[in-house]
Amino acid sequence: MTFRDTQQFSIENFLSELQITLNNMPSREDVNSSLSTLLTSFEYVLNKHDPLKTLSKRQECIKSKPWLTKGLLRSIRTKNKLYTNLHKKSAQDDHKWAEF
Repeated sequence: MTFRDTQQFSIENFLSELQITLNNMPSREDVNSSLSTLLTSFEYVLNKHDPLKTLSKRQECIKSKPWLTKGLLRSIRTKNKLYTNLHKKSAQDDHKWAEF
């Protein structure tokens, strides 16, 4: 899944560079080639100011489940850490009992 993260996007910088790019475009008689050049220029400037980003599998899974809030994810992480620590501790206790 790809997306554009618009948090750092500056519309003023984007529009000023787009205007400069469009002013430097050569005028053409053919409408199709002019439109193609316009779309290519627009996409180039857009990708320069706000590039596409790809979500990792984990991020994609989280995005597909809107009920998983930051608080729930934090609680799940805490639970997993406690569970891991419990297993480490019980493995050490089993080893002590074996020595006894």
